[in-house]
Amino acid sequence: MARNLVLSITSDILDKCQKSAVDFNAENFFGITARILKDEPEVTQEQINFRLKLLRELNVHNFREDFLWKMIEPQKHVFNVQNYLDLMNVATFEDLHVLPILAYGNSLYNSNTTQDEYRPPAHLADIEPYIDEVVKLISQRDSVYEIWNEPNSSFLFWKKGILGQPKEFGDLVKVVANRLRLKDPNAKIVLGGLFSASTRINVGLIFLRELYKHHPDIHRYYDVLGWHPYRYPQSAPETSNLWQVSLHQEMENLRQFYLKQGLTPKPIWLTELGWHTAEKGFPPGVSPKDQADYLVRSHITALASGVERYYWYRLVDGPNSRYNLEDAFGLYQSDHQLSQGEPAAKPSFYAYKNMIHLVSPFNKIIDLKKYFPLARAQHLFLLCSDRNLDFLLINWQTGGVKFNDPSILVPENYHLENPLVPEKFGDENEGGEELQFTSEPAYTLGGYR
Repeated sequence: MARNLVLSITSDILDKCQKSAVDFNAENFFGITARILKDEPEVTQEQINFRLKLLRELNVHNFREDFLWKMIEPQKHVFNVQNYLDLMNVATFEDLHVLPILAYGNSLYNSNTTQDEYRPPAHLADIEPYIDEVVKLISQRDSVYEIWNEPNSSFLFWKKGILGQPKEFGDLVKVVANRLRLKDPNAKIVLGGLFSASTRINVGLIFLRELYKHHPDIHRYYDVLGWHPYRYPQSAPETSNLWQVSLHQEMENLRQFYLKQGLTPKPIWLTELGWHTAEKGFPPGVSPKDQADYLVRSHITALASGVERYYWYRLVDGPNSRYNLEDAFGLYQSDHQLSQGEPAAKPSFYAYKNMIHLVSPFNKIIDLKKYFPLARAQHLFLLCSDRNLDFLLINWQTGGVKFNDPSILVPENYHLENPLVPEKFGDENEGGEELQFTSEPAYTLGGYR
């Protein structure tokens, strides 16, 4: 019979956490692609109020929103920004920070076809008046802008080329970046979130390499790399096989891309990542419970991998969430029939809310696999703070094989508790309590007496 592993959280490990762990700022890290105005003009004020209420309840301060060119300039040289202005006024009042997506094309400036909404203008300078209007909305509050969305997704958001057009996208980035910095000297520019299926042959990295090949100076035109490491076909964030790399490895691959070119790595923002729950979608979605588990596991993995911000995709389901995967990434069921009653939260909503509440007091994270011989499928992270001596353990296991649950020992001047199920450990620690490793992340709070 195998003996259980004993994890001794010593003062030395706590000291290492405070001195050599990955730093993070929880308030800046957590975000959501909210789509508050995405359905404009069909979206109702009742829906907008409901979605803002959910952000408040989650205690999320950062949200990402389409600032659509075709909506802001519905006629040539005629601008309609009232809905966006109202949104910004509410965001200021609620202490919310908006990442506007400068998207997409405008058919008024091409051949006036629907397809041209997802193409850059024939003359790039035509986009500048629209950029000026967005700057007027944003610059007094945040000065952060994302240029386009998934420009390497030619079947959806850049309808030219096979996997987009890296050269043409680079041309657009330079025009928009120059205009942004002219009108807003404090502008922080996010390179439009590149789509990735986290595969070993990575379409996002291929596009990024080609972008730098065609524009060797593109590095100075943006400040943050936006990335969308979707896990198709809906695999767990830790999955690593012949087809996919893990989320952690993908973040390391991005940093290596810069270093191999002798460049300082850009901060990484996951401007979209999520798992859908459309049971009849293609590919089929995950269960609501798995969505909740993957949400927490991907956030903690991203934190430990040095990701600076993570916008979960998305806040609320669309109306066809059983069949349409795009409608099923939400934390809440569809709000398209609010007049008939408030929709239900999915498990992922409460998982996100609990995680934010528990992680927010800390500002450092370390992967304890560096210090303990855990099984490959077991994951254990320690969060600590340079403001006090408390710590938080988060653990889970991947796969179906059950390993022995290790026991945990802490210094005598600490007590342990599970903050969600306080009776699990109790107030007194006599040593040897077991950490339960399952697919659902578990929290253990170490409090200094």
